[in-house]
Amino acid sequence: MTGFGNFSYYYMRKDFSLARFAQMMWRLNFLYNEKGSVIALKIIACFLVVILVWEVPGVFELLWSPFTFFLGYTDPTKPNLPLLHEWQFRSGLDRYIWIIGMIYAYYHPTVERWMEKLEETEVKRQVSIRIAVAIIAPMVGFLWFEHIYKLDKIAYNKYHPYTSWIPITECVYMFKKCYSILPKLQFNPFCMAWKDYTGDLYLADSHLAKIRGSRWSA
Repeated sequence: MTGFGNFSYYYMRKDFSLARFAQMMWRLNFLYNEKGSVIALKIIACFLVVILVWEVPGVFELLWSPFTFFLGYTDPTKPNLPLLHEWQFRSGLDRYIWIIGMIYAYYHPTVERWMEKLEETEVKRQVSIRIAVAIIAPMVGFLWFEHIYKLDKIAYNKYHPYTSWIPITECVYMFKKCYSILPKLQFNPFCMAWKDYTGDLYLADSHLAKIRGSRWSA
């Protein structure tokens, strides 16, 4: 749902069957190309489309107004809001994270190679890099928790589309650590599975946010 799983599927398995194509053709993945420069252009194009539709006033309404008859919704508690308000809010919450998920998927093999090279370097360098990451990652997560997550619902919802990559990345980091620290324990299969599929952890992020109540209502 972040784009990570689908991008990885096409990029690694090269499965372009009609069934798979029909399922996900609306994503960037259906224009698959192995050239990094071409993929970069497509990702940039995705960002530009999202910015145009959700950030430029009036464009969202113009694009979706023909579909108001089935996308329109009137909240009984807020009857004065536009019919497309709920659709704009829901569709916009994660408008950037699916693109970021594809970026993570594209660079995942590269990062894995970096990790393998790190294992081959001298111990002192390994320890220095690991300590730096171990300090910076929790610090960023703490700052997000203190200054974003603790905001009231309305304020948080405004920042969520631009900051949801932070808790997701933190989860990726934590489960990577889980996989490396617990290789011989019974939790290893669980950690191994999450090691490769944590790109879709934004589901966990949304459930985490729900703990504090109706976070996801407009």
